[in-house]
Amino acid sequence: MVWCEKCHGVSPDASHSCVHCAAPFGKDCPRCGDWRAWKRWSHETRCAHHHELVCNLCHLDAHIQAHLPITDELRRLNDMEPELEIVLRNLLEDERQRASGADETRKSELRYFIAERESELASDDLIQVFNDHITELPEESQPKSELEKYRLFPKWESDFKQGLAEWKNELDNLESKSLDGRLIYNNARARVLQALESVAQETGLLPRTTPNRRASPAQNQLAENSNPLEPGEKF
Repeated sequence: MVWCEKCHGVSPDASHSCVHCAAPFGKDCPRCGDWRAWKRWSHETRCAHHHELVCNLCHLDAHIQAHLPITDELRRLNDMEPELEIVLRNLLEDERQRASGADETRKSELRYFIAERESELASDDLIQVFNDHITELPEESQPKSELEKYRLFPKWESDFKQGLAEWKNELDNLESKSLDGRLIYNNARARVLQALESVAQETGLLPRTTPNRRASPAQNQLAENSNPLEPGEKF
């Protein structure tokens, strides 16, 4: 039971407000969207007005984003076993690889294309490459005479070099591209929450998710920025 300081009545311990006078026993956290009892707001007045008031479960993250020092008391909120920290670091690295995987594949392709094109431009077989290009054209687009074919060569060579320049520009952009650290973190966090929820459901701690279950604003945001677990994949 919960004792109400306003009317001195008692209510079931899961109540969000007093059943007698409607006095609130807590409020919704503006960061995660979940209702928290007042006892879960023990840190809210310790940072003055440096960042929004959040429940103690979100307080450490708020400190990090606001560039505030992490106190020993806050650090204890984030204490974990060394084995768990290793698992989480590996998960973050896995998400980093996922985020950069497509770019790495494309960079390898571009390096191959560039090397091949530069080799063709520097060789004595450029005319043969041009002739191969002509033979691959549709019949109606092929030159009707050697003179017409000769006049096509400068434009083809210019386009050939332009393609090389575009590949180099794309490669430079990919190599200078920085990863979105916040997106990587959100993807890893969503996978952890999904795995934790699944285990909690299997052990009976949480009910099975139903299609009518309404997700919190934080869960909706995580869902938009996360990669779902593949079938059979485990955390």
